[in-house]
Amino acid sequence: MWTEPYFDEGAGDTLMTTYAAPFFRNGAFQGVATVDIQLDALNDDAIEQFGDRHFMLLGESGRIIGHSNPDLPGNANIREQAAMQNNPAYSAAIDSLLSGRSNFSAVDNLFLNGTLIDGESWIFSTSIPATGWQLVSIIPQSEAVSELRSLMTIGVYGLALLIALAIALTLFVSSRLARPIKALSNAVSEVARGKLDTTIERINTTDELGRLSIGFNRMLQNLKKQLDIQSR
Repeated sequence: MWTEPYFDEGAGDTLMTTYAAPFFRNGAFQGVATVDIQLDALNDDAIEQFGDRHFMLLGESGRIIGHSNPDLPGNANIREQAAMQNNPAYSAAIDSLLSGRSNFSAVDNLFLNGTLIDGESWIFSTSIPATGWQLVSIIPQSEAVSELRSLMTIGVYGLALLIALAIALTLFVSSRLARPIKALSNAVSEVARGKLDTTIERINTTDELGRLSIGFNRMLQNLKKQLDIQSR
């Protein structure tokens, strides 16, 4: 089991937690093995992962284990910090997420790292089952909406590009299909006007149009032979 994080004054002045596990021999309880872990490195890793995002890692009692503001006191409690803001909605949101009643809240006029955020901020939280801690992320609505708009803009441009490619592909395919049909139609018109020396250049397809063009040329050749025989 993990203990509630505690501030180790005088022996490092750092936030720590202890992991304890019982051990047995031949099924009989022998004792408890413990290991103390400093949490400074955990906060540094979280800052690296979240970048410029606002986050908090909270113990079950509300003690702040990690925070995006490295200047925050190591023994601070989120309930105390919320009370200092004199924002009832923020205090209610903290109580709700620590009790597990809700993992989302929206709060107006929230202070983040000493800066007042105009408008609404969204607070998301998720529980870490192994320790009972809470990972909290705070995102100003303006930032979330701005990112959403950027994604929508990229999506719209991507969709427009796909539509343009689809139209170009359709025109290309229809042109390839229409070309042999037009050539065959022109040849039939020429024969109808009495030009029996008309030929269709071989259509390089193996479908019905290709076979039709070959048959048309053979028909004209046979027709000219018959006319030559009759004219002798």
